[in-house]
Amino acid sequence: MPTTWTPEQREAIETQNARLLISASAGAGKTAVLVQRVIERLTDPQHPADIDRLLVVTFTQAAAAEMRERIGLALARAIIREPRAANLRRQLLLLEQANITTLHSFCLDLMRRYFYLLSLPPSFRVMGETESSLLRQEILEEVLEDRYARALESASPFGRLVDSFGGQRDDHLLKDLILRLYTFSRTHPWPRWWLERLPEAYRNDRVSSPDDLPWVRALREGLAREIKDLALQAREALALAQSPGGPAAYAEALRDDLARLEDLYRAACRSWDDLCRAGRNMEFPSLKRCPAGVDPVLKDRVQALRQDYKDRLRSWQQTYFTHTPAAVLSSLRDLAPLVEELVQAVLDFGRAYQEAKEQQGLVDFSDLEHYCLRLLLDPEAAPDNPLPSGLARELRQHFVEVLVDEYQDINALQELILHLVSRPEEEGPNLVLIGDVKQSIYRFRWAEPGLFLEKYLTYGRAPGSRRRVDLTVNFRSRPEILHAVNFIFRQIMTPEVGELPYDEAAELRPGASYPAGEGSGPVEVHLLELSGRDEAAPPAGSEGGEPEEEELEAVQAEARLVARRIRKLLEETFLWDPSAGSFRPLACRDIAVLLRSTRGRVGIFLEELARAGIPAYADTGEGYFASFEVATVVSLLQVIDNPYQDIPLAAVLRSPLVGLKAADLARIRAAHPGEEFASAVLAEAREGRGPLAARLAAFWQKLESWRTLARRSKPSDLIWTIFRETGYYDWAGGLPGGRHRQANLRALIDRARRYEQTSLRGLFGFLRFIDRLMEKGEDLAEAQPLGENEDVVRVMSIHKSKGLEFPVVIVAGLGTRFNFQDLSKSSLIHRELGLGLEWVDPEKRLAYPTLLHLAVRNRLQREALAEEMRILYVALTRAREKLILVGSFRGGEKGLPGLNHAAATGPRLPTSYLARARSFLDWLLPALARHPHGEEIRRRAGFPGGAAQLLTDPSSWAVRFYSLRDLAGEEEAPAAGEPAALAALRAMEPLPAGGSRREEVAAALEWEYPYGALASIPAKVAVSDLTTQEDRLFKDEVAVRPYLPRVTRRPRFAARETGLSAAEVGSAYHIVMQHLDLKAELDEAGIIRQIRGLLEREILTPEQAAAVSPSRIAAFFSTDVGRRLLTAGRVLREVPFILSVPAGRLYPEVEGEGGQEKVVVQGIIDCLVFEGDGWLLIDYKTDRVHAGSLQELVRHYTPQLNIYSLAVETIYGRPVKEKYLYFFGSGIPVKCP
Repeated sequence: MPTTWTPEQREAIETQNARLLISASAGAGKTAVLVQRVIERLTDPQHPADIDRLLVVTFTQAAAAEMRERIGLALARAIIREPRAANLRRQLLLLEQANITTLHSFCLDLMRRYFYLLSLPPSFRVMGETESSLLRQEILEEVLEDRYARALESASPFGRLVDSFGGQRDDHLLKDLILRLYTFSRTHPWPRWWLERLPEAYRNDRVSSPDDLPWVRALREGLAREIKDLALQAREALALAQSPGGPAAYAEALRDDLARLEDLYRAACRSWDDLCRAGRNMEFPSLKRCPAGVDPVLKDRVQALRQDYKDRLRSWQQTYFTHTPAAVLSSLRDLAPLVEELVQAVLDFGRAYQEAKEQQGLVDFSDLEHYCLRLLLDPEAAPDNPLPSGLARELRQHFVEVLVDEYQDINALQELILHLVSRPEEEGPNLVLIGDVKQSIYRFRWAEPGLFLEKYLTYGRAPGSRRRVDLTVNFRSRPEILHAVNFIFRQIMTPEVGELPYDEAAELRPGASYPAGEGSGPVEVHLLELSGRDEAAPPAGSEGGEPEEEELEAVQAEARLVARRIRKLLEETFLWDPSAGSFRPLACRDIAVLLRSTRGRVGIFLEELARAGIPAYADTGEGYFASFEVATVVSLLQVIDNPYQDIPLAAVLRSPLVGLKAADLARIRAAHPGEEFASAVLAEAREGRGPLAARLAAFWQKLESWRTLARRSKPSDLIWTIFRETGYYDWAGGLPGGRHRQANLRALIDRARRYEQTSLRGLFGFLRFIDRLMEKGEDLAEAQPLGENEDVVRVMSIHKSKGLEFPVVIVAGLGTRFNFQDLSKSSLIHRELGLGLEWVDPEKRLAYPTLLHLAVRNRLQREALAEEMRILYVALTRAREKLILVGSFRGGEKGLPGLNHAAATGPRLPTSYLARARSFLDWLLPALARHPHGEEIRRRAGFPGGAAQLLTDPSSWAVRFYSLRDLAGEEEAPAAGEPAALAALRAMEPLPAGGSRREEVAAALEWEYPYGALASIPAKVAVSDLTTQEDRLFKDEVAVRPYLPRVTRRPRFAARETGLSAAEVGSAYHIVMQHLDLKAELDEAGIIRQIRGLLEREILTPEQAAAVSPSRIAAFFSTDVGRRLLTAGRVLREVPFILSVPAGRLYPEVEGEGGQEKVVVQGIIDCLVFEGDGWLLIDYKTDRVHAGSLQELVRHYTPQLNIYSLAVETIYGRPVKEKYLYFFGSGIPVKCP
């Protein structure tokens, strides 16, 4: 940003007493303007405002943090200039409590403060998306079960609703529709009102003509605009036919076509009935034979244009024009009962879901805005009269100004909240909205760019209560890039397709200062021609998320092309460094590769960049659950939950956890052909002979122990136990990339711990949690060897690049098809048009789209195209110094597809063509063909000289075509900057001669680690490990022993053969003491009953129950200590703790700075009894007590109790007055010092 402000920026900073819309184009410095506006409001000499009386709303938490930081820096600079300004110091102190936040955080803060007005508990918790999704699924199952039961008892349309929209084999499509309707309704301020209005479009008893329905009029007007464009195509074809060398014999038929299209346009302007009649009867005459001497290129161009509008009309004849007025109204009336039943099901689900959340003290993400709206709306408010509440009026008076960043991504619900907390025009407007509708790319998150557009088109630029300021000076990019962006979007961004005109007010104007020289140059366009099996086929991506097999060829070829270009750039490109005032060489970190979608593609780009020796980083957000080490553990968890799952069981048996070969699995199946696979495995383990049977028996016994543990413990504990008992974590660390594999395994435990913080429980719930993450595509990213802050090329999606800028930007995958997959659903939802359903005959299994369904699909497709156009705008405006475009297409005999409209007259491409685009190249290629530098595009498209209307423009382009052969034979290159010696070692060649490094090598080999004393000390230790050493915490004795983790050599299942070990017997006693009901009878008979109950609940195994002596436990409760436990008011059992202790206190031999390093001590206290004046600590032991051994045991365990005591006093802040060891073997409680 410059040190001075442009007149438009100064206007945006200073304008007050107006509802102000600041339309800030890419790179226009909107954040700097917003910060300066805040600073000037704080330092206004007439009416200074405190910063805690401003509400600054941002789109993300990161943006809020950046805004707060920038304001803080601006205040700090102002204080340096005016050190005695007390007001500035006050604002700096108030900054941390200022309302600079996201809208959701603002809503949550209001809910926390006024929870009592919402009947919410003060401790309510916000669910994560996955947790709320699972809860919704559970509640929906219950609601549908109830509706199925009621449908059986009485006649209702519900059965037909399920048959029509449930799906072929189950009702999953109906569930999806209910959830989509519910979620969509929650983006509306009055969701119930919106839902209850949906059937009105189907109840048309009082409607005499479809034209009385507003959505029909909108559809008819849209078709009329397209017909008008088709007429323009016919005029172009006629002009070409009448040009010198043209096919003049076609002129008569073309004039007839034009007349028919003009008649059809007039019919579309009159009524739906007229349009259908004219469209159904419309036919085109045959073309006459052309004489010799006609220019074949012009002839082909005319035929292509004519075929284009004929195909368009034929598609309408099969879709729209078959819907006569009577058929339209009849099909809608027939569906009305189903829509009413569907709406009622959604309302029932919403009510049940709300009750479930209230019972558990939970709210989901959408609740934040709705609860906030409830606080801000008067009880008498209605959709047509949103009266503010008393709290809203208080907030209006409190906030001096409400500033909203990224306003283009707001929705109607959020819009209403902002209007309720800001002052209306009659009270002195104080709402400032800033954003750029051309960068609104979050419609899939319910953003409504129409809210910005409505104000953009109605707010005036002159002073007034509603004012618009345009910021179009770009301080980011070189002029060459801005001219290129303007050239493209002047032709393709129209009100009909892009939802707004790219006019002079929208064009980017250069404002950045770049010296001419190294960094300048044309915008590069690299086009890869693939084999031409189907010239209309999409090159580099399917309509789904993952690329199809044949498309991977295009992705890999593009990735290789990009890698080659980056290598060349790194060798020859210099960038301007404004801080140094000179040029510097291009580095990897200066380059970003942007993709429309990274799913299934980013790995290929990373691989090709690595082959070229280019370090790269991508936050892929995918591949985690598919990684081998994680997939194996998840399969094992699935088998623990239910062993009768063939695929997970086979995966575990083939994994290193068991180590069977494919031949072993075949033997199991062959030996037991008629059984389920799990039963076959179990039968082989029990009945078989030889090593295979022994291995299966060992695995199955271990599996049973894990199943028992899964019922008793948390998923995270189960996973750690598996790692510990199998050594799988250590094994993964020994593989190539072991550190990253271990990081993946630790991430699985972290995910389990996060799951445990939700309202869900158990292993089955955790597996559902994982399944839901994968179903929603919310996979985790694998651990990456390189971070984004290193010198790496960054590969990311265009969405993630928004708000960022890079010196060099490569936009790849421009031939990828737009994803319109959602438009093929039988039910479509639009905020204004409502619900569009297909008409279904369940008996005949027939379905066809109603006109309402077609209208909704048409509108959604137009909106999706507008979104894609804005995504392209965002991608092209990220570059500062160099922009490179890469795309692939399938050629064929006719060359480049879709370029018939490059010859269009006028500054814009025809709307009818723009609306049919299916990739970015469909827009870019015809636009570039109209530039003087697009000669190669025109040549390949078969344009004769002068056939395309060239536009005069200052932009500069360099277009180059490639074939797959051009990219063959690329060799791996040494990494950038790799030393010659290391390169020689990699090639197994002698080191380069010269340059002695003897001293450097000697220093490296003789180096000693300065903290060697800490190397043998664990960072985390269990209390039980410390009891095996001398009491170093409280006695000064020195003896260093190396830390070795304990390895369990005998698996749990071996206890069934040889009996429980002493440690396992002790664990059994502890389980019983933890779960005993202290209010029940605690004599021997009562304890026997309780142990039997623990056995039935599978808390104890039969072996553990047999190892516990009820009489010894009963004897404890007859001692003085036992009676004190029973009479106490508060008893805590099995209390876990983690305590941080300086290493020097545990290990006195560690001196100096090392002694201050923290060692984490972890343990579980058996029993704590609070007696008012302090704690009574009891530790149970099952050691055998021999004559004379008691004092030795007390001395051995006293350090453990001392640590327990320290932890209790540190955590609870109350003293431990007595510590007792109780030995079950002797029945003696021993008081410890």
